[in-house]
Amino acid sequence: MKAEKNFCKKYLAFILLFLCVQFPSPAQSFFRMNWEKSYDINLSDKIHSILKSADGNFFLAGETSSASMPGQKILIIKLTPNGDLIWQKTFGGSADCSYKAIARSGTDGFYILGIKHKGSSNPLIWVVKADKDGNPVWENTTGGGGIEQIADLYETGENGVFLCGSKVIKGNNDTDGWLIKFGKKGVVEAQTMHGSKYINDEFHSITGDGSGGFFVAGNTSEKIGSEKIPNLMHLDFRGNKIWEKSYPDMAGAVPSSVYLNSDGLVVCLMNNHSSSGDLEGITKMIVDPFGIFVNSYSTDHQLNIAKNSYAINDRDQLILISAQNDDPTIFSDKYAIKMDASFKPLWVKPLEMENASIKSVHPIDNSNYLSVGWTGRSTYKLDIAAFSFRDYSEKLIESFITQNLVANAGMNVNESMKDFKLRIGSSKFDNYLSQYASEAVTSLRLIPESYSSASIERSDSQPTVISQQQTNADPSFTGKYYALLIAVEDYNDPMINDLDKPVKDAQKLLDVLINEYLFEKANVTFLKNPNREQIISTLDRLEKELSKSDNLLIFYAGHGYWNETTQKGFWLPSDASKQNTSNWIGNSSISDYVRSIPAKHTLLIADACFSGSIFKTRAAFGNQELSAMKLYELTSRKAMTSGTLTEVPDKSVFIEFLVKRLYENQDTYLPSEQLFFSFKPAVINNTESIPQYGVVGNAGDEGGDFIFVRRKK
Repeated sequence: MKAEKNFCKKYLAFILLFLCVQFPSPAQSFFRMNWEKSYDINLSDKIHSILKSADGNFFLAGETSSASMPGQKILIIKLTPNGDLIWQKTFGGSADCSYKAIARSGTDGFYILGIKHKGSSNPLIWVVKADKDGNPVWENTTGGGGIEQIADLYETGENGVFLCGSKVIKGNNDTDGWLIKFGKKGVVEAQTMHGSKYINDEFHSITGDGSGGFFVAGNTSEKIGSEKIPNLMHLDFRGNKIWEKSYPDMAGAVPSSVYLNSDGLVVCLMNNHSSSGDLEGITKMIVDPFGIFVNSYSTDHQLNIAKNSYAINDRDQLILISAQNDDPTIFSDKYAIKMDASFKPLWVKPLEMENASIKSVHPIDNSNYLSVGWTGRSTYKLDIAAFSFRDYSEKLIESFITQNLVANAGMNVNESMKDFKLRIGSSKFDNYLSQYASEAVTSLRLIPESYSSASIERSDSQPTVISQQQTNADPSFTGKYYALLIAVEDYNDPMINDLDKPVKDAQKLLDVLINEYLFEKANVTFLKNPNREQIISTLDRLEKELSKSDNLLIFYAGHGYWNETTQKGFWLPSDASKQNTSNWIGNSSISDYVRSIPAKHTLLIADACFSGSIFKTRAAFGNQELSAMKLYELTSRKAMTSGTLTEVPDKSVFIEFLVKRLYENQDTYLPSEQLFFSFKPAVINNTESIPQYGVVGNAGDEGGDFIFVRRKK
């Protein structure tokens, strides 16, 4: 009877879950309007951009005009999340002005970028810094000396601001990318031009790199009049160029916005144009912090993406407002569209709004959004239009997935997804998740029939860099994958502190390597608390066994020591003595083995610290704080480590995120450099250590990289 009773409870829970998903109530609609409002400030009012303020309210920026004021002015209004008007301000004095962009200033104010038109003379670039109440702190103008275009701005770490745009160079008959730096008091401190002679170069968007520098996105071309080619530049905090890269395979794409995603990768959103200039869709291009191409996703539906026409949530999903005609009297389809990280549409909502131009959208919180534009039955009388909506799709999709996992995949009704994933394995779970998430879009009717897959399609316009290399039949993929995992936590010498985590950390890495990637268990050696002889003898064996086509991963977690006087570092095996270094293993010895083991690719991972060709791991006996080292460029005898020459904690955030990214990776071929930069920001944000990546010095590196190859399921 007890078993029967439990079965009935389980069956009843399943039925309730099924009904909840299959027959959602109106309250469960994936899209709901919270409110809609209009604001009549002057005769003609337009709002182009939204900026969230430090107090949780919103600055709305655009233009306004009326018969009582000379020319067009910049308009800023401040709204609460519920749409209540807090204040309104106009900027521009007696001049006729055009709005360009708005950006955060410090913690609570904002900058306005605009154009002041001075009669028949060339217009001036105009910047205003205002406080949280819209009161000007300073304003200044520059430019006016020729044909100029200004596009975007971003605050510097010194409380100044960088502007980007383009300018025609007299005598060269071409344009160069243009950077202007205003100091914290509003004085122009520097102007620099970037471009090649007789080539059109231009900047469209700028964003911070998280370390005081900037990424700037724009276009270049092969010659004047030829198709535009996307171009990215990395600058330091002074505006000096660190690197610049162009992407000819993306010819025809024009960047509208650049930002950093949650993994610290650079994302460029672009509008695709045909050779005749017609809009053909949008593309999302992703590169690493060195400008190396990672991936791209495109849709061929004739959408247009502008700097303020989208919002990004914390899962790198995009909410796009598709109606952007300036004239609200011209009919156009209006949609709100949600796309996943790979540009696949999750839902499409037609917006039943007549005589409206919709320009911008911004998140209020994780599920609520604010969107603005203007409305009117003529171009003479325009009012600000604003509305807020709630996205319920994630809850509906999660319920749909849960139902199918219970009904078709063997998950228990009372079992969490996390526990089910642990029980069946990450790869199998992820396959189920991808399948049911895709089915949810159709089954829950998240995309209307009038907006079918024929209207909006996703395609991977470019494979990953490694996929391109693989088509050339790189012989490195024909070799076997070997791993040596060394974890030392128990020390014989009572004067050396024991550790708690290295063995567990190494086990986590072992599991993901043999379950998800091409590491056979027979080719993996796991040394738990080894002494010096065991480590050296294992390295000797690998030196004899491996061929020139094989791949070797060496992982070390344990104590280490860095001697500042001699500039030498050591690994400490279990039989190391504090008073006698005879059993210590010098970093120079490790480098020698990395050089002498005849593998095609060798990757050294130390949950520790690395400097040049030396390591220092968890501090064994209280050494002093040491200086940091420079990051190294990518190549073939590689190393990644959890820190610089500072102590790192026993509980490893580094290995936690490394293993997490290895599980999350869906690409068949994953370069070690790409892996490292996918989790580095997470480590920095959750610990005081700065992980490092570079080349093992003097070990025979020739420019390749260690590639993690996923198993085919």
